[in-house]
Amino acid sequence: MEDDSRMRLFTETQRVAVISGNRELSALIGWKALRIAYAEGMSVGLAHAFQGMAAGMVTIGEFRAAYRYANLAAEVMKRFSDGQDAEYSNFYMKLFGWVFHLRQPFHDDIDMWLEMYKQSLPGGITHMAMGCRLCYVLCYYAAGMPLGSTLGSKLRLFERACVELGQESFLLFFRLSRQFYLNLAGKSDDGKKSMKVGAGAPDPAAFEGEVFNEDEALGKLDGNARKMALRDVSVFRLILALIFRDDSTAEAMVERLVSYPFFDLFVVMQHLHLAFVGLALLTLGKEGKLKEHAKLAKKIKKHMKALDKAGSPNARPVYLCLEASSRPGRASYDKAIAACSHARMIHLEAMMNERCGLYFQERGDDNDLMREYLTNAILGYNDWGALAKVNRLKEEFDIRTFRAWEEKFCRNLIAI
Repeated sequence: MEDDSRMRLFTETQRVAVISGNRELSALIGWKALRIAYAEGMSVGLAHAFQGMAAGMVTIGEFRAAYRYANLAAEVMKRFSDGQDAEYSNFYMKLFGWVFHLRQPFHDDIDMWLEMYKQSLPGGITHMAMGCRLCYVLCYYAAGMPLGSTLGSKLRLFERACVELGQESFLLFFRLSRQFYLNLAGKSDDGKKSMKVGAGAPDPAAFEGEVFNEDEALGKLDGNARKMALRDVSVFRLILALIFRDDSTAEAMVERLVSYPFFDLFVVMQHLHLAFVGLALLTLGKEGKLKEHAKLAKKIKKHMKALDKAGSPNARPVYLCLEASSRPGRASYDKAIAACSHARMIHLEAMMNERCGLYFQERGDDNDLMREYLTNAILGYNDWGALAKVNRLKEEFDIRTFRAWEEKFCRNLIAI
């Protein structure tokens, strides 16, 4: 493959401009790179220029244009690579992580990240290889894939690979990810013990476990490494806080996260960040909390709506969940539940069922509907593998009442 160091420099500078929120500089670099690349003719440099323009278009919300530039970048690169070398994988990883996730379901991309990992290793680009595994984990959680023992085993392997490949900087993320899984599943690290529920039980929205302890891990870091680790910890804790309805932790995590940039080059990281910050702001806003961040909630909702209009299958369920959170009602919750079910995002589907059940509980005018939605929430969380949440709901509500409702529902179904 020919030398494309100049275009790589343009792309890297543009990446920094995007992360820092300097849209004007990002656009200027993109157009400058394209002019040079066009003058030189068909080359790898042109592929990098298109890649840079795609990233720039994402930052200004021109998602359809971003996708067009990304497709052009991929087509040009194919002319100079057989698609098997590490350099191509590096290029495609960025293209996919920055743009293609806008149009493709996270479910469909999970295995692709493991394939990219395998392609990266022979070329010795170990940091990129571990980056592919990081994206695998983010996509897995964003898609609401099952939380089973297979996931726990993979995360252990990823941790071991960090040490073997000399990429310890990724170790914190994978340990954090495994503790997140254990908190949801309600298990100890060896899988033999289940977490208690009720008085004296561990806080499921805190990272104080055997695998990852937040205070200890962050205490060893400083500077930018600590800042980025704190962001990752806060996003995962916010998700747990919303699932376990821990308003005080959710409020604290939002206060941490509002200081971070709105945009992230990697679509899946931004998706998790914005989706759950938006849900928290709209939910807590109904209780008079975090009112000073109301504009951010509107901005997130507008962003997800724009992504939905541009054809993002991942944004639509989130946008409808945000709509239901801002305008609670059976119709809005049903729309969100249907969209989450269609997108196979079982974690959000369960959350919306739970919130709809609680909506009817607060109204106190339809116990059958309350039980219907809360039963669906329990079943959804169980299918996801969030057994700690299932046990929490069973303890909070009279499960015998739900079983009686289920039997009645089944009898009516058979009668139809």
